[in-house]
Amino acid sequence: MSWLRNSLEFIGRFMGRLWLTLLYFSVVMPFGLLARMRAPRQRLGEPAWILRREPDGINTVRRQY
Repeated sequence: MSWLRNSLEFIGRFMGRLWLTLLYFSVVMPFGLLARMRAPRQRLGEPAWILRREPDGINTVRRQY
């Protein structure tokens, strides 16, 4: 009976991986591609962050807001 249990365990693992693969390629991947295509385009050479200016003096540094 151990061969039956081993074979059923193998089939169960295979079916689980098959369903997860199908779910990924049919649901998750299209949403990821759509989100990637709809993302705003950034011009080349510009940083993705906002550049901040250097503080003028000690009083500017002490002020938080």
